[in-house]
Amino acid sequence: MSEILICKSCKSAFGGDRQSTVNCPDCKGSLLPLQVSTDDWRSFSNEQKESIKEKFLDDLKKSEGSLSPYHVMESYMKNMDKNIQTIKNIMVFFTVLWGILALIFILSIG
Repeated sequence: MSEILICKSCKSAFGGDRQSTVNCPDCKGSLLPLQVSTDDWRSFSNEQKESIKEKFLDDLKKSEGSLSPYHVMESYMKNMDKNIQTIKNIMVFFTVLWGILALIFILSIG
């Protein structure tokens, strides 16, 4: 779905898809979904567009302490990835350890 994405750094707005468009073409900052469709955006005047952008950025500043569900999910997924990597490393460690112990046991019997 095409929607309007806004850059928090340079305040530019772009049409795109949040799965494929993640960085601002102007300043390379991260883009946030403005939650306005491109069709609706085209129907607004320049003054309305500026008003919507300013309201969004003001609300974003007010809620910096409390993250949006999108950012909470992103953080959750990053933490989950770290946890999966840790579990994987632990499993590899114990697999190698048991292999070494089995080899030692086999060699001590023979």
